[in-house]
This record gives sequence, structure tokens and C-alpha cells, in this order.
Amino acid sequence: MRRPSSGPARKAARFQRAIRSINPIPRAALASLAGSGLTCDAPSVRKARRCPSRANINYRSLDDAEAIEVEFLPLQGSGRVLKLLVDSGFAGKSSVILGNDAHDLVRAEIPPAQATGALQGAQDRGWVACRIPDLNSQFTLIAIITDTSSLSLPPGVQGMAGLSFLRQFGRWGAERKMDGWQFFLSDGKD
Repeated sequence: MRRPSSGPARKAARFQRAIRSINPIPRAALASLAGSGLTCDAPSVRKARRCPSRANINYRSLDDAEAIEVEFLPLQGSGRVLKLLVDSGFAGKSSVILGNDAHDLVRAEIPPAQATGALQGAQDRGWVACRIPDLNSQFTLIAIITDTSSLSLPPGVQGMAGLSFLRQFGRWGAERKMDGWQFFLSDGKD
């Protein structure tokens, strides 16, 4: 494979290699990034880091819902941890729903898609990178970026994680512990 010789083309190729090292993106989506001006300057993008693996991570359940904490990795700057409501009934190609204040987390925009259910109509979407360091898990997923006020999220919750997000893990679910209910994610290695 021949390496691009010009500056912008070289930056675009470097960005594509970095993103593929985090999590593969379909070639059609990578083609849309060419010439986008996106670069690979953030240390978290250059190389997917290996973290010590832990089989399970538990999150204390909210009063009437399950929520998890996910670190999102923007192209520039440090990661941002968001609390997401778990909704296995939220299905489709998009994995998470984030608020309008999360546009800085989008690595590449993709065409809007029609949503039905709690969200209606055409929704803006983009590729986002996220991780759960305690599980040595890092993903590049499709996120819907929208006004989340119609979702009636619990206080302190900034978005939703759907079924396609949960399927990135070996096991997931809720279980009753001595101190109450907890939601867990597992890498499936236990």
C-alpha cells in the first residue's frame, strides 16, 4: 500500500489507522472521513492503551433504573465521564444517546437517521470513542446527539446506553447484593 505524500492526506490516513486500532469502523464510514480535516493529535487516539483487566464492574442501581459510567474520548483534550441510563429496549445501529452538549465528543459525523420510540424524527449521529478502563474495554460506536429533555432522564444522568452498546460485553445484567441492587458489566472472562 502506497503512503500518501501530501500533508492533509497523510493526516487523514494516520487518523484512519488510529481509529481502526481502537475499534474497526466500516470502510464506507472511513471514506467519509477523508479530507475532513480531522487529525490524530490526541495521545488517546494514537494508540489504544491496555489497562489491567477486571472480570466485572458493578454500578449501584438508581431507585428506579440502572445507570453506568462511561468515559468518552474526544479527539482533543482529556476524556469525559458520563452517566448513562441503561435501556435494553433501545435497539438499532446507534449504541448511545448523548445530549447536544456532547458534540465535541463526535469524531466523525454520519448521516442523520429516522428514530421511532422515545425519540422521533431525523436524529444527528456521529462516531464516538468510549471506554470502561476497569474492563480493558474501548469501543468506537454510533451515537445519537440530540436534545435529551424529552427522555425524562433521572437527575445526574446525561444520556442512554442501548442494546448494541450492551452487546459489546460478554455478560451484563442486574443482581441483588446485600446492600441493594447493582448493575454489572462483564468482559466474559470470569
